[in-house]
Amino acid sequence: MANRKLKNKGRYGDTEIRNVAGRKSHVNRKEAKAIDLYGMLGERLVQREGAGTRNPRTGMPEYHPFRDMHTHTDTGYTVGSKEYDNEGNWIGGQESSNIYSDQTGFGEGIDNDSTPSLDPADEFDKDAYMEAIQAGTEDAYLTGIGVTDDKLEYFKTNINEAYLDTPATGVEGEEGYVPGEKGFLTQEKELTEAGATLSETQAGKLYGPEGEAYTGAQAAFDIGERGVEEQFRSGEEAYRLGGLGITEGRRAAGAQYGLGMEQAGLGARRSLFDVKQQGDVATARSGLATSGTIAATTGRAQKGVFQDYTMQQKSLAEARGSAMTGLGIQEQGLESDWTGTQAQYGTEGIAMAGLTEDLRSTKASADISYAGAMGQADITRTGAQLDYATGVSDIGQTAEEEFWKNLTASG
Repeated sequence: MANRKLKNKGRYGDTEIRNVAGRKSHVNRKEAKAIDLYGMLGERLVQREGAGTRNPRTGMPEYHPFRDMHTHTDTGYTVGSKEYDNEGNWIGGQESSNIYSDQTGFGEGIDNDSTPSLDPADEFDKDAYMEAIQAGTEDAYLTGIGVTDDKLEYFKTNINEAYLDTPATGVEGEEGYVPGEKGFLTQEKELTEAGATLSETQAGKLYGPEGEAYTGAQAAFDIGERGVEEQFRSGEEAYRLGGLGITEGRRAAGAQYGLGMEQAGLGARRSLFDVKQQGDVATARSGLATSGTIAATTGRAQKGVFQDYTMQQKSLAEARGSAMTGLGIQEQGLESDWTGTQAQYGTEGIAMAGLTEDLRSTKASADISYAGAMGQADITRTGAQLDYATGVSDIGQTAEEEFWKNLTASG
């Protein structure tokens, strides 16, 4: 920042700051390049060829290319018949506030005792000169800073004005108005900015809150959510129907057991009745002599009936127990399936968590892409501004160097 301020105080084409003989000094661009390329050798060349005077605004040495206008002495330098110290102060000879008044073409025929004419070297302003070039009024500007009419031919610029904006002339809507035209630099900048704006628009359509990535992710989430809800509904219905089936199985097993027990009881009673009836008939026929034997036979028959009845009871109980056990296992499987359905497809289930994470991840990726695209567009736009400013600055630098070259040639 400090060097930039010092640069702006250079005179006669000295637009750069470099170390020369260990001191910060004002040099022009060619001298700066020589120092950058050749180091101390470049510094010696600059010392030999440059003016070597002192810049009155900064107190620093200056090596502008107007050495031929000066004759260096032990105490400073002379211009024509005038003597100056290294700070530019008159110390002898014919005094003049304009050290270039002795140069042919600048101050020619001017009485040094009168108010001196304008010195182009002192009056030149790069920015004003650039505006004049853009407006096509450079001749008027040059004569306004002291360039005589007969020297204007030396100052015809070689700058391609198509790179610069041409300002409008006149008042819009009135006769004689000529609209301004955009130069190549402005057109290039605006084209690059338009590209950045297009990139921003495309990024918004792809990755913005209303972009394809967002809407697509939300649509996929909604479809997936409906699928999860259907899976949950289906699982819940299967659980309900399975529960009804188990309940019915238990009822049927109990009913079958009851009917079996009732049937076994009826059979046992019929069998006991038949045994008793047969015993009574046998006793009546055989008389008392064999009644003991018949009673024993009847008792054995009755015992067999009771044994059969007992076995039927056990068989029915086993069948009922087995059925109940199978239904219990089935119920456990049903409960397990229902628990799995809730874990997988419930509101806080795995499927919904996966869908939610997919949606979050997709939106986050879209946000990152959107921010990146917008940031890149900003960088592109900033770069376009810098390129434009650099281009204008380079042209201005060229115009300034051209001016000082022409000023030397016109002398």
